[in-house]
Amino acid sequence: MGKATPSGDTGTPLELSALRLGATLGAGGEGTVHEIVGRPDVVLKRYHRAAPPDPGGLDALIGLRAHLDEAESTLLDRCCAWPDRAVTEDGRPVGFLMTRVPDRFGLRVPSGPAAGRRVLTELQHLLFPRKHLHGLRLPDYDELRRLCAGWAAVLELLHHHEVIVGDVSPRNWLWSLAPEPAVFLIDCDSFRRRGSSSVLRPKQTPDWDDPALRPGERTTLESDRYKFATAVVRVFAGDAYRRPGHDVPPPLSAMPDVAALAIRAAGPPRSRPTAVEWRAALEAAEAPAGGPVTGTAGERAGSSGQQPALAAVPGRGPRPVLDLQRPPPVQRGPLPETIARPVRPQLDLS
Repeated sequence: MGKATPSGDTGTPLELSALRLGATLGAGGEGTVHEIVGRPDVVLKRYHRAAPPDPGGLDALIGLRAHLDEAESTLLDRCCAWPDRAVTEDGRPVGFLMTRVPDRFGLRVPSGPAAGRRVLTELQHLLFPRKHLHGLRLPDYDELRRLCAGWAAVLELLHHHEVIVGDVSPRNWLWSLAPEPAVFLIDCDSFRRRGSSSVLRPKQTPDWDDPALRPGERTTLESDRYKFATAVVRVFAGDAYRRPGHDVPPPLSAMPDVAALAIRAAGPPRSRPTAVEWRAALEAAEAPAGGPVTGTAGERAGSSGQQPALAAVPGRGPRPVLDLQRPPPVQRGPLPETIARPVRPQLDLS
């Protein structure tokens, strides 16, 4: 028996018929997320029949909790929608229970065609300053530093227990500024404990690849370290295509110890800084004054609303924007083996 989960369960499988499912909260290429009647803080992720989970990989993630001390368990619960209990149907695994994303990591759209809709505040909203969400205040540089330190602390915990994130997706790393900077990770079933199988087919978000990995190679702790460095560089630069290296953006270059880690991350895999090093440097750094303290993300690029960093990359264009007055086009056709579903478009809620 493992330690009790946030819902008070021991982690033993639960039959689907024992749950009263409520509203569908979301749907994707892997499955659907459902409310559970009478359990407001817990949700069910139910896989599509065409995408059944690997029971060994799911059990390995659920079993992680038995190896955590109290402080680690608290951090996991506060910052991750972690798989807590397998759900079966006629003895076959069909999904799992997890903590519901706290309200602080979402935003109710105040006006426009999507008025009243709740969207998650994702890392991607820090990367595309040309697009904005009404009512979303962007962090200043010190708040960005604290957010990155929070993500580093979660990665430090996972790597300490040999959990590989694998796919760092700007849709799955969430952030909040109220009442203080905080972070939250979703789609944690895409993670893998080293030595275990993956729950589902591995995937890679385009433009977040590790250049040291050949096509088809499994992700590693070292590739996680490169992708984390990529996330830090990109959120401070406000540039969705920036890579670690000697060209450190000005907000980071004002924090020498942090900038040194960004440079090291571009080197050989075994030289890449660990999450422990990132957290220590970020927590000790003094961020430069300024940054997008108020207003929308569109103001981060300046009064013109332009984003030179994106325009300067040959062959790159901005990510697609979803017009909420018209349904998005359906993406069809087979996907490459190392990529799961297409990257979901950013919402333009103006």
